[in-house]
Amino acid sequence: MSQITTGKMGIKGHVVMPQTVREMLGVNKGSTIAWVITDDKRIEVRPIKPETIAEPNEFEEVLAEMGMTYEDWRARRKEFVKKYRAEKLAKEEAEKKKETVISPSPA
Repeated sequence: MSQITTGKMGIKGHVVMPQTVREMLGVNKGSTIAWVITDDKRIEVRPIKPETIAEPNEFEEVLAEMGMTYEDWRARRKEFVKKYRAEKLAKEEAEKKKETVISPSPA
C-alpha cells in the first residue's frame, strides 16, 4: 500500500522530511539518506546505515599510507592546518624571490 506525504523545498534546496516518513524509515537528525533516481524518474528515499558507507575514500587511503586514521587526523587537524599554511607561505615567498630579478642600472 502506498502512502503520500508532502513537504516543501526551501530556498537553498533543503527538504524537510515529514515526521511520519522519518518514523517509517527510522531516521533522525544526522542520519544519512540516499536519494535514488530511477530510470523512470522516480525518486526513492533510503536510509543508509553507517557500515554501508564505510568504504575508504581517497583521503582515508592517504591517511592510511601515513599510518593514521581519520580520528587521528581530526584530533590533530589544527596542527596539520598550521603546518600546511606555513609550508604554503614559505613556498610563496620562495617563488617571489625567484621572480625578483635585479636589473642592471642604466649607464
